[in-house]
Amino acid sequence: MQWPFKTTVRYDRTETAVRVQYAVCADNFREAQQQLIRRLGDQDGADYVIEQVEAVTGREAAQLNLPDGGVVLLA
Repeated sequence: MQWPFKTTVRYDRTETAVRVQYAVCADNFREAQQQLIRRLGDQDGADYVIEQVEAVTGREAAQLNLPDGGVVLLA
């Protein structure tokens, strides 16, 4: 059974760094990170670092309702 993970990604552009959070549904922490890398790998010139991967709570998981393998940008 897959579980949602909250990931924090830092994008470094010229003089500005921006942090964005994504929810990723995967089997474990490592798979969540690999899934996100696959999704972000197609971005031209985007220098990014995955700073954090953490499992969400049961309540957050119910709210996200992500399908297996799903990735969504969190507001």
